[in-house]
Amino acid sequence: MKIAIAGMTHLGVCTSVAAAQRGLEVVCFDTDQSRVDSLSKGHFDPAEPHIGDALRSQALSLTWTDDLSHLSSCEIALIAIDTVLNPDGSNDDSEVKRLALLADSVVPEDTPLVIMSQVEPGFTRSLSTRRTAYYLMETLVFGRGLERALHPERFTVGSPTPEAELPIPLKLYLEQSGCPVIVMSLESAELSKLAANYVLAANLTASNALAAIAEKIGASWTDVEGSLRLDERIGAKAYISAGPGIGGTNIPRDVLGIRRIAGEQGVSSYLSDAMLLESEVARSWVLERVQAVMSRSQVSTLAILGIAYKPGTMVTIGGVGLLLVEELSNVIRIVTYDPDGASLPREFLSRIEVAADEKAALSSAEVVVLGNSHPVLVDLLHRHLLQNVEVHVIDPFRSLDVSDVPRPERIVQFGVGGR
Repeated sequence: MKIAIAGMTHLGVCTSVAAAQRGLEVVCFDTDQSRVDSLSKGHFDPAEPHIGDALRSQALSLTWTDDLSHLSSCEIALIAIDTVLNPDGSNDDSEVKRLALLADSVVPEDTPLVIMSQVEPGFTRSLSTRRTAYYLMETLVFGRGLERALHPERFTVGSPTPEAELPIPLKLYLEQSGCPVIVMSLESAELSKLAANYVLAANLTASNALAAIAEKIGASWTDVEGSLRLDERIGAKAYISAGPGIGGTNIPRDVLGIRRIAGEQGVSSYLSDAMLLESEVARSWVLERVQAVMSRSQVSTLAILGIAYKPGTMVTIGGVGLLLVEELSNVIRIVTYDPDGASLPREFLSRIEVAADEKAALSSAEVVVLGNSHPVLVDLLHRHLLQNVEVHVIDPFRSLDVSDVPRPERIVQFGVGGR
């Protein structure tokens, strides 16, 4: 089967590589020639495991092109450009629409057009295309993009006629993954994407609120979390690892999206408001703990280990590192290190020192903040603490094992009290 995927950003690249690894012939289209040239040489910016090797593999049938005519012989056209955000946090779906109309203009009339990009309910039905357009909910996660594209938990498909059979090419494409396929209306499928992130945000918000209580009363959220995961109503994979707010862009965007839709439809948005507020409260925990150390100790250097908001991504928005640089870089020397090479926005680089390696980052720091839970950073910091008993550590993810650390009272962990 030969398919076209339009939009070579994170979603499009991961989807393309996964399809090629399943034996499909994939035309990878983007109107940005420099992006196409970079990908054809095996270069991909986000820190996604195995993507680079796959791009350079000669065994995969991947055609990188900015020539629209290459789509004319494809049996499916998937629109998979990452949706960018407007300044108010809402979706800017103009590029999704542009690519959809371009593909619609050249692919054969019996080729299904499928929107995979993040859009709000009503978008797919509103497209003025020559053919029926479908919506396919994506479930990729930064740092696990290829893994999730290869092994999806389910396919949620939006159709204008959900009671009818899907087109054969689309049906065959979906069946290749061997996961459940759920067909529903276009609006239900589009809402399902927002709903998934909204429920994750609600779980994390509740966990953060409870972790704050645990810390105050001398309990440990790590222990409570372990108990909750054994409750079958909650589950082992539940999104309940409390931390410094809701990081990244995707989940906050969808909370904002649900809040906006609720307002337009006259539905209460109190829960959305509470989640956004609680996220800021949880994020401020890190800043407050650093400031507390600075108020009682002589601190000249703060080291931030991990600039990305989580391991396996280059995204820094909503992360601990960006917050601390914004608030403290004018009053204290800040040194950063990220094992994946994530970097802060250009306007902040003159306000910090980027260490060449982990030793340089830690060499003179009196306070160290674990910016994400990257295993490399956790191991590095643990070894450092065994030899440097005077350093103060802020660990908002409870990632460090402090059982053998000489001065555990100098380590503050979100949701852990009693030290």
